[in-house]
Amino acid sequence: MDVSSNYDIFRLIAENPRKKATDKDNPFEVPEPPAPKVSSASGSSDGLEGLIAEFQARLAHSNFNRSDLNGDGIIERQEFVTEKLIPRETYQFTDAEAAQMWDQLDTQGRGQLNEAEYTEALSKVFQVSAGKFDKPLR
Repeated sequence: MDVSSNYDIFRLIAENPRKKATDKDNPFEVPEPPAPKVSSASGSSDGLEGLIAEFQARLAHSNFNRSDLNGDGIIERQEFVTEKLIPRETYQFTDAEAAQMWDQLDTQGRGQLNEAEYTEALSKVFQVSAGKFDKPLR
């Protein structure tokens, strides 16, 4: 097929050149959020302790929302156990494991936790730390 200036298809392309797409033109491209600035125990905004605390807070928030099946802002024992027993690709909890985990979180035995209580309890049960490797990983 000969495509030259005599053909309509050439004029369609040549006479209406497209402008380069910008971020505003692409609603599906989500810009990466800036790194969170958190304070460490020493007061610096980029301290490792602050990053660990931020990670734990986000982890607790995510897990709390996933376990709060009815969305009332309180996780009850049955909600927690029910959520843990949902089949997963990576790991399947048993009834006993889910109940044991709840007992570790609900140390006062009230049978329910709000988000602040859950966050505090999870940070005690699931401790996160950072270190360094003296030898390179192979």
